[in-house]
Amino acid sequence: MKIRINRNHLRFRLRQHDVTALSENGSIIERIEFGETTDQQFSFSLENSDNENMSIAYNNNKVQVIVPKNVLDTWINTDQVGIAADLTTDFDRTISVLIEKDFACLELGEEDNIGTYTNPLADCRPSNL
Repeated sequence: MKIRINRNHLRFRLRQHDVTALSENGSIIERIEFGETTDQQFSFSLENSDNENMSIAYNNNKVQVIVPKNVLDTWINTDQVGIAADLTTDFDRTISVLIEKDFACLELGEEDNIGTYTNPLADCRPSNL
């Protein structure tokens, strides 16, 4: 899972194996490990829930994005590219969250694109005839 942060915008890009793990386990987590104990780690997780609405929380060095299970299931099992929402925190701040399937980069080699989704623009590239 790739995570990009820009001010109050949070973007998650998931490769195929990440989407499979999220589907099978109901959650996926990415950690930065400054040390061995959990209080020395910073993590981001995507988790499914029976809640009606998407939400975000921050506790104990962990950012949790909670997504309704039916929204995740639709995204996982269709060609839908992303899920976007503006979420309000407990401190009345808005954080824009975007969760996307990670497409292959057209400029990178095959090895760098392992596990990505086929880029829909790949068929639009000019051929060298």
